[in-house]
Amino acid sequence: DIILMDINLGKEIDGIMATKEIRKMKGYKDTPIVAMTAYVREGDKEEFLAGGCTHYLGKPFTVKQLLDLVEGIRQ
Repeated sequence: DIILMDINLGKEIDGIMATKEIRKMKGYKDTPIVAMTAYVREGDKEEFLAGGCTHYLGKPFTVKQLLDLVEGIRQ
């Protein structure tokens, strides 16, 4: 299983807040969560990984980049 998490969810909750809630749920402690975001400035990746995401994919990305990431996670 893999969760693809958009960081900018809109109003009351963001992807990091959602990730932290998911991590509290039984069975999701070790589920890979990929931060998918247009936030690509220096330090953004580290912030999302520190927030509970296990992987990071900056937008825009190609289908190949996404598939390569998923394949790497599955191995």
